[in-house]
Order: sequence, then C-alpha cells, then structure tokens
Amino acid sequence: MTAIYVRQSRSSNSSFSSCKNQSGICFDFAQSRNWLIVDFYSDEGVSSATLNRPELVRLLSDIEAGEIRRVVVYAVDRLTRRLLHLQQLLELFERKGVQLHVVTDPNYGESAATRLTSNIVAAASEFQLDLTRERMAESRLALKSKGKRVAGRLPFGYSADPRTKKLIPNPHQSRLVFEIFQLASAGGVPTYIAEVANLQKWEFHNNEVGKWTDGRVLSILTNPTYQGRIRHGASTLPGEHSAIVSCEVFNSVQDQLKARRTLDPKVRRPPRSRNPYGAKMLGLVVCGSCNRPMSTSVSQRGSTRYLYYRCRSKSQERPPCSGVNIQAYELEGFVLERQGHVEDTLSIIPLEFRGRWRALSAFEQSNKLREVVMQVIYDQSGNQIVINLRDDSLTILDAHE
Repeated sequence: MTAIYVRQSRSSNSSFSSCKNQSGICFDFAQSRNWLIVDFYSDEGVSSATLNRPELVRLLSDIEAGEIRRVVVYAVDRLTRRLLHLQQLLELFERKGVQLHVVTDPNYGESAATRLTSNIVAAASEFQLDLTRERMAESRLALKSKGKRVAGRLPFGYSADPRTKKLIPNPHQSRLVFEIFQLASAGGVPTYIAEVANLQKWEFHNNEVGKWTDGRVLSILTNPTYQGRIRHGASTLPGEHSAIVSCEVFNSVQDQLKARRTLDPKVRRPPRSRNPYGAKMLGLVVCGSCNRPMSTSVSQRGSTRYLYYRCRSKSQERPPCSGVNIQAYELEGFVLERQGHVEDTLSIIPLEFRGRWRALSAFEQSNKLREVVMQVIYDQSGNQIVINLRDDSLTILDAHE
C-alpha cells in the first residue's frame, strides 16, 4: 500500500517543481519496484510553512488509520522545510511502521549519516525561509520610513498611481471621507453617520451604492491614512501621500471615540448622541397632524447641509405624515423670537415671561430654550405653531438671574 505525496510552492526555481512532474517521477520510481500505489496526494500551490495542508492532512489521517505502509516523495523538502515538522512526521511514520522513500535519495533513512544529512538540509531550508522573512520585513520598513505604501487594499477615498502605487485622493470619495470626519467631529456617532450615508446614497466602493454600517464608518474614522500617515505596527509613520483631514480634526475624533469606550464592564458607557447637529428642540417638537414627536433629518445641496424637523414616526402602527417638515433653524428662530414678542396679544406666553426673556442675550436664550419649553406643536396643514412653556419656566429664569 504505497502513497505518493507531491507539493508545489507558490514560488519555486526547481525544474521539477510542478506537481505533475513530481507525480510522474514518483510513479515511475514505485513501478520499478512493483509497489501497489493506492492513492496520490497533491498540495498544489501550498506553502510548507505549516503541516495544515489539505492533502497532507488527508495523508496523515490515512496513515493513522493504517491504510498506508509506504510514502514516496520526490524530495524531503516536498514534505516540509522545517526541522521540527520533519521530526514530527518521522516520529509518526516510525510509530505507524510507515517507510519513507525519497526519489532523489534512494538510500534515504538506511544510515545514520543519511538521517543527519536530512536534518541538516531541513535546518538549512528553515534558516533560508527565516532569512527571507527578515529581509522582506527590513525592505518593508525601509519603504515605510520613506513614507511609501507597501501593500494592502486601497483605503476608501484614495486611488493608486499606476506607476509608483502612491496614494492619490479620489475627488469624490475624499469629499465623502471629509464629510464623515466633519460629522464625527460635530459629535455624530458611527451609527448615525451610517444612517446619513445610506439616506443620501453615498458611494460605497467603485461608484457603487452599498449598505453603510457603523463598523465601516468606524474603520474610516480610526484609519491614520486620512491624516497623511501610514501604519507601522502599533504606531504610525509620516506618509508621502496627501492627507484628507487635518491632524487636529483626526485627533479630535479619536478623543471622542475613546471617551465612548470603557474597559471596565462595571462602568456604564455614556449614551450615544442622537443629536450630532445640536438641534435645539429635538424631542420637543410634535406633529400637529398626528400628535407624535418629530425627529431630525439632514439633506445636502453642494457643500451646504440643511437640518429639518420631520414627521417620521411609525409608532401607534401608523405611517408618518407625508410631507410634514420644517427647516430646523427657521422653527428654532421663530420660537426664540416669539417668546419675547411683546406685541403678540394672541400668544399664550405670559407677559412677565416675555419681558424677562427679552432681557437675556441671544446666547443665553439659546442655552435656556430646552429648559423653559415643554412642547412645540407644528401644524403644517393649519400653518400654526403653538409654544407650550413649562409650569416652572419663570422659576428657571429667576434662577438664572
């Protein structure tokens, strides 16, 4: 019961490196000795760095089952180039009574000198592999020290120069990356930013529209490439490519992300912000048609963003009111101004409150808005806005004074 094992590395300078050539030579070798060949095991294009190769695993399994008594290989390094792995294989063969035959060394295993030579060859092969890895690591470090890109997938927002492979900002994608960092620096969490990206159907990859997720947004926000640096282990090095965002913006975003994390499971994480644009009356504005809270939404025309209050609630098993929306700054400006409007005789706002409200600066009014307003009812169909103050609104203003 003879098995033939062949392997072809991803790169090899041997004239007999192909699995087909090895199989033919091993077959002729076994036939010349009238051995019965029961199976071929071929790991084509598989490195010798590990014993976890599909066909080698199958071979070892058949050996453990007692189905193989003889293994033929073209050369020892087709089995492995590592001395430790070779020792493990030889111990298994000896324990199971399996003979190993090497075509390039017909007398392999018959003398102590042969076994010593094989161990030396295996050790030399392992040394060569380690030396190659060290040289490749040194080469990558030399390239990184000059700010050059070594390899890897192109980060979203960049293209690669066909000749030098240098990263070049992609005009459209880099604008989206810049927008993501702007949203994050304003307090937007990755989940919210992903919602905005999907709502506006931002490009996902190669001019395709895909599903943005908080994980994808987070991978962009934490990538130092966008501030003009390249990764090197746990640190970064200056890159030769152009940055998309400034170091100040990038570091500000990292500080915000870090503030939301906690390593202690007993410490409650801070709630995620659902109001990254600072809508002054989020949660206070109610749709006059259905009496449900209105939420915020964002649209963009060119470089300008527009924030709206919209009826988008699906509670009470009813769809949102179609077309009910108002620009946030218009509604907020109206409420701020109307609360101190002395000439408005139809308003339900007390005159005493109006007078004290007018005495506040615009900045103080903006900060106190959420404290004194209980509810703002926006009735688009009737073109009416009703402002309801808290019962203790005067007390709040007195505390301010």
